[in-house]
Amino acid sequence: MINITQLEVHTHEGRALVQPFDFHLKKGEIVGIFGESGSGKTISTQAMLNLLPSALVSRSIKKIVEDRNLDMLSPREYRKLIGLDVGYIPQNTTEFLHPLVKIKHQMLEGYVTHQCGTKKQGLKRATELLELVGLNNPKKILNGYVFELSGGMRQRVNIALSLMTKPRIIILDEPTTALDSITEHEVMEFFKNINQEEGVSLILITHNMKLIEKYTDRAYVFYQGEMVETNDTKMLFSEPYHPHTRALVQVTHGEEVR
Repeated sequence: MINITQLEVHTHEGRALVQPFDFHLKKGEIVGIFGESGSGKTISTQAMLNLLPSALVSRSIKKIVEDRNLDMLSPREYRKLIGLDVGYIPQNTTEFLHPLVKIKHQMLEGYVTHQCGTKKQGLKRATELLELVGLNNPKKILNGYVFELSGGMRQRVNIALSLMTKPRIIILDEPTTALDSITEHEVMEFFKNINQEEGVSLILITHNMKLIEKYTDRAYVFYQGEMVETNDTKMLFSEPYHPHTRALVQVTHGEEVR
Protein backbone atom coordinates (compact mmCIF):
# COMPACT_ATOMS: atom_id res chain seq x y z
CA MET A 1 0.00 0.00 0.00
CA ILE A 2 2.85 2.38 0.91
CA ASN A 3 6.54 1.86 0.25
CA ILE A 4 8.92 4.69 1.16
CA THR A 5 12.73 4.64 0.94
CA GLN A 6 15.06 7.14 2.63
CA LEU A 7 12.50 9.85 3.32
CA GLU A 8 13.78 12.97 5.07
CA VAL A 9 12.28 16.35 5.99
CA HIS A 10 14.01 19.69 6.29
CA THR A 11 13.38 23.42 6.07
CA HIS A 12 14.10 25.42 2.91
CA GLU A 13 17.21 26.68 4.66
CA GLY A 14 18.44 23.09 4.95
CA ARG A 15 17.87 22.47 8.67
CA ALA A 16 17.08 18.77 9.11
CA LEU A 17 13.86 17.99 10.98
CA VAL A 18 13.56 14.27 10.26
CA GLN A 19 16.54 12.06 9.44
CA PRO A 20 16.22 9.61 6.49
CA PHE A 21 14.09 6.54 7.22
CA ASP A 22 12.24 3.75 5.40
CA PHE A 23 8.55 2.97 5.84
CA HIS A 24 6.11 0.42 4.47
CA LEU A 25 2.47 -0.43 4.99
CA LYS A 26 0.88 -3.66 3.78
CA LYS A 27 -2.75 -4.25 2.88
CA GLY A 28 -4.83 -4.86 5.99
CA GLU A 29 -2.09 -3.81 8.43
CA ILE A 30 -2.36 -1.46 11.37
CA VAL A 31 1.00 0.29 11.72
CA GLY A 32 1.81 2.58 14.61
CA ILE A 33 4.03 5.66 14.56
CA PHE A 34 4.95 6.56 18.11
CA GLY A 35 6.72 9.65 19.35
CA GLU A 36 6.54 12.44 21.89
CA SER A 37 5.58 15.96 20.83
CA GLY A 38 8.17 17.35 18.41
CA SER A 39 9.66 13.95 17.56
CA GLY A 40 8.73 14.27 13.88
CA LYS A 41 6.00 11.65 13.64
CA THR A 42 3.29 13.87 12.11
CA ILE A 43 5.45 15.70 9.58
CA SER A 44 6.98 12.38 8.56
CA THR A 45 3.54 11.04 7.70
CA GLN A 46 2.62 14.23 5.88
CA ALA A 47 5.84 13.96 3.87
CA MET A 48 4.96 10.40 2.81
CA LEU A 49 1.90 11.75 1.00
CA ASN A 50 3.33 15.09 -0.20
CA LEU A 51 1.13 16.95 2.27
CA LEU A 52 3.81 18.98 4.05
CA PRO A 53 3.18 22.67 4.80
CA SER A 54 4.87 25.01 2.33
CA ALA A 55 7.62 25.93 4.83
CA LEU A 56 8.98 22.38 4.75
CA VAL A 57 10.36 20.11 2.01
CA SER A 58 11.10 16.41 1.77
CA ARG A 59 13.45 14.17 -0.20
CA SER A 60 13.24 10.46 -0.85
CA ILE A 61 14.65 7.78 -3.11
CA LYS A 62 11.27 6.13 -3.59
CA LYS A 63 7.73 7.14 -2.63
CA ILE A 64 5.14 4.58 -3.78
CA VAL A 65 1.47 4.70 -2.73
CA GLU A 66 -1.00 2.20 -4.19
CA ASP A 67 1.63 1.15 -6.77
CA ARG A 68 1.92 4.76 -7.95
CA ASN A 69 5.02 6.92 -7.71
CA LEU A 70 3.73 10.11 -6.10
CA ASP A 71 6.52 12.23 -7.56
CA MET A 72 5.59 11.16 -11.11
CA LEU A 73 1.87 11.90 -10.92
CA SER A 74 0.20 14.92 -12.49
CA PRO A 75 -1.67 17.22 -10.05
CA ARG A 76 -4.97 15.74 -11.23
CA GLU A 77 -3.77 12.15 -10.78
CA TYR A 78 -2.39 13.02 -7.36
CA ARG A 79 -5.65 14.62 -6.16
CA LYS A 80 -7.63 11.62 -7.34
CA LEU A 81 -5.34 9.11 -5.63
CA ILE A 82 -5.14 10.95 -2.32
CA GLY A 83 -8.75 12.13 -2.38
CA LEU A 84 -10.21 8.69 -3.01
CA ASP A 85 -7.86 6.19 -1.42
CA VAL A 86 -6.51 7.99 1.65
CA GLY A 87 -8.57 9.15 4.61
CA TYR A 88 -6.99 11.51 7.14
CA ILE A 89 -8.10 12.25 10.69
CA PRO A 90 -6.09 15.22 11.98
CA GLN A 91 -5.00 15.99 15.51
CA ASN A 92 -6.28 19.58 15.42
CA THR A 93 -9.98 19.21 14.64
CA THR A 94 -10.70 22.94 14.88
CA GLU A 95 -8.24 23.93 12.16
CA PHE A 96 -9.15 21.04 9.85
CA LEU A 97 -12.87 21.82 9.64
CA HIS A 98 -13.80 25.15 8.01
CA PRO A 99 -15.53 27.46 10.54
CA LEU A 100 -17.74 29.22 7.97
CA VAL A 101 -18.95 26.24 5.92
CA LYS A 102 -21.75 23.94 7.02
CA ILE A 103 -20.66 20.42 7.97
CA LYS A 104 -22.72 18.86 5.18
CA HIS A 105 -20.92 20.82 2.46
CA GLN A 106 -17.53 19.80 3.87
CA MET A 107 -18.57 16.15 3.92
CA LEU A 108 -20.01 16.31 0.40
CA GLU A 109 -17.08 18.09 -1.26
CA GLY A 110 -14.75 15.13 -1.76
CA TYR A 111 -17.59 12.69 -2.36
CA VAL A 112 -19.02 14.71 -5.25
CA THR A 113 -15.66 15.93 -6.60
CA HIS A 114 -14.41 12.38 -7.03
CA GLN A 115 -17.76 11.29 -8.50
CA CYS A 116 -18.54 8.77 -5.78
CA GLY A 117 -22.23 9.59 -6.22
CA THR A 118 -24.84 12.35 -6.30
CA LYS A 119 -25.37 14.96 -3.59
CA LYS A 120 -28.46 13.06 -2.44
CA GLN A 121 -26.45 9.86 -2.13
CA GLY A 122 -23.67 11.76 -0.39
CA LEU A 123 -26.05 13.21 2.20
CA LYS A 124 -27.42 9.74 2.85
CA ARG A 125 -23.92 8.36 3.36
CA ALA A 126 -22.93 11.31 5.57
CA THR A 127 -26.01 10.76 7.74
CA GLU A 128 -25.29 7.04 8.06
CA LEU A 129 -21.63 7.66 8.94
CA LEU A 130 -22.45 10.25 11.60
CA GLU A 131 -24.83 7.74 13.16
CA LEU A 132 -22.18 5.03 12.86
CA VAL A 133 -19.63 7.06 14.84
CA GLY A 134 -22.18 7.63 17.59
CA LEU A 135 -23.56 11.11 16.93
CA ASN A 136 -27.20 11.74 17.69
CA ASN A 137 -29.34 13.97 15.46
CA PRO A 138 -27.03 13.81 12.40
CA LYS A 139 -29.32 16.05 10.32
CA LYS A 140 -28.86 18.88 12.83
CA ILE A 141 -25.10 18.38 12.80
CA LEU A 142 -24.97 18.36 8.99
CA ASN A 143 -26.76 21.70 8.89
CA GLY A 144 -24.58 23.19 11.61
CA TYR A 145 -21.08 24.64 11.92
CA VAL A 146 -17.93 23.44 13.63
CA PHE A 147 -18.09 26.05 16.43
CA GLU A 148 -21.38 24.50 17.55
CA LEU A 149 -19.68 21.18 18.31
CA SER A 150 -17.63 20.00 21.28
CA GLY A 151 -14.10 18.68 20.78
CA GLY A 152 -15.32 15.08 20.93
CA MET A 153 -18.09 15.76 18.42
CA ARG A 154 -15.64 17.45 16.03
CA GLN A 155 -13.39 14.41 16.22
CA ARG A 156 -16.32 12.10 15.38
CA VAL A 157 -17.26 14.35 12.44
CA ASN A 158 -13.68 14.09 11.19
CA ILE A 159 -13.83 10.32 11.50
CA ALA A 160 -17.04 10.23 9.45
CA LEU A 161 -15.53 12.65 6.93
CA SER A 162 -12.49 10.41 6.46
CA LEU A 163 -14.77 7.51 5.48
CA MET A 164 -16.91 9.31 2.90
CA THR A 165 -15.00 8.06 -0.17
CA LYS A 166 -14.40 4.53 1.20
CA PRO A 167 -10.60 4.92 1.40
CA ARG A 168 -8.20 1.98 1.40
CA ILE A 169 -5.78 3.72 3.77
CA ILE A 170 -6.72 5.82 6.80
CA ILE A 171 -4.25 7.93 8.78
CA LEU A 172 -5.22 8.51 12.41
CA ASP A 173 -3.23 11.39 13.89
CA GLU A 174 -3.81 11.28 17.67
CA PRO A 175 -7.44 10.24 17.01
CA THR A 176 -8.42 10.00 20.67
CA THR A 177 -6.85 13.20 22.06
CA ALA A 178 -10.17 14.98 22.59
CA LEU A 179 -11.98 11.89 23.88
CA ASP A 180 -12.52 10.40 27.33
CA SER A 181 -11.28 6.88 28.06
CA ILE A 182 -14.61 5.18 27.31
CA THR A 183 -15.05 6.99 24.00
CA GLU A 184 -11.38 6.36 23.17
CA HIS A 185 -12.01 2.62 23.46
CA GLU A 186 -15.15 2.85 21.29
CA VAL A 187 -13.35 4.80 18.56
CA MET A 188 -10.35 2.47 18.44
CA GLU A 189 -12.59 -0.61 18.38
CA PHE A 190 -14.55 1.03 15.57
CA PHE A 191 -11.40 1.36 13.47
CA LYS A 192 -10.23 -2.12 14.38
CA ASN A 193 -13.52 -3.48 13.04
CA ILE A 194 -13.12 -1.49 9.80
CA ASN A 195 -9.63 -2.92 9.48
CA GLN A 196 -10.75 -6.50 10.05
CA GLU A 197 -14.04 -6.46 8.14
CA GLU A 198 -13.11 -4.26 5.16
CA GLY A 199 -9.33 -4.72 4.98
CA VAL A 200 -8.61 -1.00 5.35
CA SER A 201 -4.98 -0.33 6.22
CA LEU A 202 -4.42 2.04 9.14
CA ILE A 203 -1.57 4.28 10.25
CA LEU A 204 -1.94 5.22 13.93
CA ILE A 205 0.12 8.25 14.99
CA THR A 206 0.15 8.61 18.75
CA HIS A 207 2.12 9.35 21.90
CA ASN A 208 0.09 6.68 23.72
CA MET A 209 2.14 3.48 23.88
CA LYS A 210 -0.82 1.55 25.29
CA LEU A 211 -2.73 2.14 22.04
CA ILE A 212 0.32 1.02 20.05
CA GLU A 213 0.58 -2.18 22.09
CA LYS A 214 -3.12 -3.04 21.89
CA TYR A 215 -4.03 -2.15 18.31
CA THR A 216 -1.03 -2.26 15.98
CA ASP A 217 0.73 -5.05 14.08
CA ARG A 218 4.01 -3.17 13.65
CA ALA A 219 5.33 0.10 14.99
CA TYR A 220 7.93 2.79 14.31
CA VAL A 221 9.42 4.78 17.19
CA PHE A 222 10.54 8.38 16.59
CA TYR A 223 12.82 10.31 18.91
CA GLN A 224 14.16 13.83 18.30
CA GLY A 225 13.57 13.70 14.54
CA GLU A 226 14.93 10.21 14.01
CA MET A 227 13.23 6.85 13.54
CA VAL A 228 15.16 4.93 16.21
CA GLU A 229 13.42 1.55 16.14
CA THR A 230 10.87 -0.49 14.19
CA ASN A 231 9.61 -4.00 14.72
CA ASP A 232 6.54 -6.20 15.06
CA THR A 233 4.62 -4.79 18.00
CA LYS A 234 4.99 -7.90 20.16
CA MET A 235 8.76 -7.92 19.62
CA LEU A 236 8.98 -4.17 20.15
CA PHE A 237 7.45 -4.54 23.61
CA SER A 238 9.12 -7.81 24.61
CA GLU A 239 12.63 -7.04 23.31
CA PRO A 240 13.10 -3.28 22.75
CA TYR A 241 16.70 -2.49 21.86
CA HIS A 242 16.85 1.33 21.80
CA PRO A 243 17.18 3.00 25.24
CA HIS A 244 14.32 5.40 24.49
CA THR A 245 12.01 2.53 23.52
CA ARG A 246 13.01 0.49 26.57
CA ALA A 247 12.19 3.41 28.84
CA LEU A 248 8.80 3.94 27.18
CA VAL A 249 7.89 0.25 27.44
CA GLN A 250 8.83 0.23 31.14
CA VAL A 251 6.65 3.27 31.82
CA THR A 252 3.76 1.73 29.84
CA HIS A 253 3.98 -1.46 31.91
CA GLY A 254 4.30 0.45 35.18
CA GLU A 255 7.91 -0.59 35.75
CA GLU A 256 10.71 1.47 37.23
CA VAL A 257 12.83 3.09 34.52
CA ARG A 258 16.49 2.05 34.74
